Amino acid sequence: MGKTYVFSDIHGIWDLYEQIKNHLNAGDHKAIFLGDACDRGEQGYMIMKDILQNDNILYIKGNHEDMFVHAARAIRNILIEQDRDVLEWCNERGIQDLIYGAYYNDDVALHLNNGGFYTLYEWLADGASMTIVNAIDKLPTCVEFVNNNGEKITFCYAGPLNNAKDNIDSRIWSRDHFFEKWDDGILIHGHTPCQHLVKRLGQRGRSSITVCPVWYCDNTMIDMDTGCFSTYIIYLMDIDSREMIKFSAE
Repeated sequence: MGKTYVFSDIHGIWDLYEQIKNHLNAGDHKAIFLGDACDRGEQGYMIMKDILQNDNILYIKGNHEDMFVHAARAIRNILIEQDRDVLEWCNERGIQDLIYGAYYNDDVALHLNNGGFYTLYEWLADGASMTIVNAIDKLPTCVEFVNNNGEKITFCYAGPLNNAKDNIDSRIWSRDHFFEKWDDGILIHGHTPCQHLVKRLGQRGRSSITVCPVWYCDNTMIDMDTGCFSTYIIYLMDIDSREMIKFSAE
């Protein structure tokens, strides 16, 4: 029987994603991906498409998926307002011109300012499919699971406060929960690079340059974000044994 793993924040690094896929396929394993497949790295759109089609990976929406959805819809609406076809515009003026020409839009600007250029570029080059945009928008923002040890686990991209569990924006964007124990089993999240979390918590005996997932608040929460867009390191964690498997890319 295969294992179930969790990973997060792969940010367009195809080499790492391919290593993870190969590991899952080799052992008939499954995984829960917490979000942020896209942006910063150059292959984010390809990774989003692939995860959407991968029956072995449960995809949870991160804040970069959320930004992509809003930016893509804004660009589509701009084209509709101008009665322009995507291919027509891109052939006449180029994809880059279309993207930066939409910079005045707040949603597009937010996405571009957070590393979204390559994601938007590849989406437009692929035909600007709204089917993919809508599928990403409908991704779950929180999943609950009981592992083989009987532990209740909540998987969520950002990690909300206990009193904001049902707030979708908190699930995707929050960084307010770091000093509050999770009150219902274990919370596994991404969103905040572990180096920054260690600094914020002021954990004794831990270096802020440590690049590995961090357990905190009496082991009721774990941050899986290793900042792989700059460290090129990511981990799979077995949700039963808590075994960590490290992957790295140059």
